[in-house]
Formats: sequence, structure tokens, C-alpha cells
Amino acid sequence: MAFCFGTEDYPFAGLPRLFISTEKSVPVMDRENEIEGMLEIQEDSAVGPKDARAITIRCRGNSSFKDMPKHSFRLHSKKAFSLLGLPAHKNWVLVTNYADRSLVRNKVTYALASALGAKGSPMTLDVELFINGSYEGVYLLTETPKDVVRRTGLDETDYLVEIDAKYYPDDIVFFDRAKRPFNVKSPKSATPEQVAKIQRQVDEFEKFLSGAYPDADGVGKLSRWIDLEGYLRYYWIHEFSKNPDIFLTSTYFTWKEGEPFYMGPVWDFDVAYGIFPKETTYRGWLARGNGWNRALFKNPAFREAAWDYWKRYRAVFESVLDSVGVFAERLAPAAENNYRRWPILQDTQNRFHSGRFKNYGEAVLSLKRWIRFRLNWIDEMQKSALLCSSCAP
Repeated sequence: MAFCFGTEDYPFAGLPRLFISTEKSVPVMDRENEIEGMLEIQEDSAVGPKDARAITIRCRGNSSFKDMPKHSFRLHSKKAFSLLGLPAHKNWVLVTNYADRSLVRNKVTYALASALGAKGSPMTLDVELFINGSYEGVYLLTETPKDVVRRTGLDETDYLVEIDAKYYPDDIVFFDRAKRPFNVKSPKSATPEQVAKIQRQVDEFEKFLSGAYPDADGVGKLSRWIDLEGYLRYYWIHEFSKNPDIFLTSTYFTWKEGEPFYMGPVWDFDVAYGIFPKETTYRGWLARGNGWNRALFKNPAFREAAWDYWKRYRAVFESVLDSVGVFAERLAPAAENNYRRWPILQDTQNRFHSGRFKNYGEAVLSLKRWIRFRLNWIDEMQKSALLCSSCAP
């Protein structure tokens, strides 16, 4: 297979390149049809693409599919394989990051979760993608949430559940007391008995939250229901980033029978950190009023535990500023290619784009500025909370 097409328009920029050719050059247009193709990889400008492998490819995502011309993709292989040194899996995701003109929001958040001690967060690599000879831009290559939890010790009979308002008709879904949809991702093809078991656990937990817990003494009784350290980590990652998806979609937790819920893995932060809704301010709480957090934060002991977590790990959250700089510096040459293909730095028409940037560096600076202001605002709220026992995060 030869790839002799106009790559002089998009010169090699230091990132690995994925070349996908579909059978008969069939375009990849929808989320339902798996299209057969071949994948080759180029890691060095002096060496051509190699390691040809049969795959299937389809579009994926919700908002990224409906509202963004640069689509995300899912790759599938019949046999698990390691891609660019990442752990071997059968499925891989190529995330568009079209909404995120810094191109790093997902990557820095997954790194933050790891730095905070999460059991598992998606392993990623930045790549450039070509499909049937067409340059598609910079993508984030990543594991799926299901593969993350399998890699970190979840057994086939254990549960991975997504709170997911954007579920598909053929998904295995149950609803909680608030009519929130819970999408059972694992066990694969869960039986009605297995679904009933996880639904009972959710129902009993929510009954506890709405009953005795708001006035409970301390947080000890929560240990039956949630892993508190993991829950606070998950909460603060979403609150810090003001991720609008929390308890709406892409909100994952795992459960092993006889153990508490464990929140994670983190997933999908491309519209966080001030992107959506447009020009989201760095001020104000977001995650604490959503889902289970609403009841949990009624308890003074839980509020105190949340502030204690922020104080213990505040420096780790601040380190995200360094991560943004490091990741963006490596991406900068490839970002020039990306924004030659997708000239959106000054776009304000797409509902995810606010503000105009003269260049990629300005987009990165805007993100760093938002994070700095967010850190300072949370610190101010912490000081206020010392004087106000009923104040939250």
C-alpha cells in the first residue's frame, strides 16, 4: 500500500501518523456501519508507514458527531493489539477535540486523575490522522472506558455503569428515582437479573441519601455505599473543570458485589474548562448541585471532607497549568497542520466556540488563564467557608 499524496501541505510535525484506507475508499460517515479497512503507522519522517493491520472503523460520539464536521472515530480489530506502545486492546478511540481549540483538555484531565491516584484513567497519545489519503487533523488516541477498567482489575462479571442521557435504543438501561438513565456497559450483554442487582444497589443508596444521610453524624456510614476518597477525587476533577456533563452523560462508576461504588474512569472533558455553555465563567459551583452531589453536600461532615480534599491536593490541581504548557508545546507544530485543515481559531459560529484566537498559542493561553482564575476563585471560597459552617463546595 503506497501513500504518495500531498503531505507537503501537512508536513511531518513530530507526532505519530495513522493512515487508514477503507475498502474501495468508502467514506466513514455514520456511527452504525463498521467499514473494513487497513491501518498503517508512521512514527518517523524518515521511515514510511508500516505495520499494516486489518481493522474496521466507524464514527462515534454524540455532540461531536451531530455538531462538528471533524468527527471522532472508533477502531476495532478482531484481535487485541498494542497501538504505538499503549496496552493491547481490540477497540481504540480517536477523539476529535474539535470543540477544544487548545487540543489538550482531555489529555490534561486524564493526567490529573492519574496524579491524584485514580485506579485507572485513559492512556493516550496525540496523533495525526489520514483517511483514504485525506488529512483529517490532530486526534487524541485513547483507550475506551471499558478497556481502562478491564486493565485495572475489573472482572467480566463486575459492573461498569455510565449515567448517560444520550444512550441508544439498544443499550441496556435502567432508571433511578430521579429518572436518570443508567447505561450498563459491563457485564457484556447483562442479563435482566444482573441489571436488577445493580438497580437495587442504586435504589438503596439513593434511599439512604434522601433519608437519614443529610443529618447523619460524620461520613462513616457512606463507606457502605461509596469509596469516599475516590468519590471526592471524581467530584473535584469535575468541579475544578466545570464539566457540564457531570451526572448527565459520560459519568462512570464501577461496582463489585459486596463493595461500594467507585467513581470513574474520568472521560470526556473537551467542552469543560469554560467552553460550554459558551463563555462559562470560572466563578460558581457546578458539580455540587448535580446528581448524588446535591444530597451529599447537605451533610456538614461531607462538606468538610470535600474542603479537606481540596487543601490536601490543591498543588496537584495547580500542576495542570504546567501540564497544559508541556502538552501544548509538543503539539504546536502539528496544531499548525490541524488549523490549516480546520481554520476555526477565529470561529464563533459553532455552538462550542467562543472567542477568537490569532493563533494556537492564544487558545492555549486562554485555557491557562481560565484555570488560574478558577484556582483562585475556589481558594477564595475555601477562605469564606472557614467563616461559614453552612457554606459548601
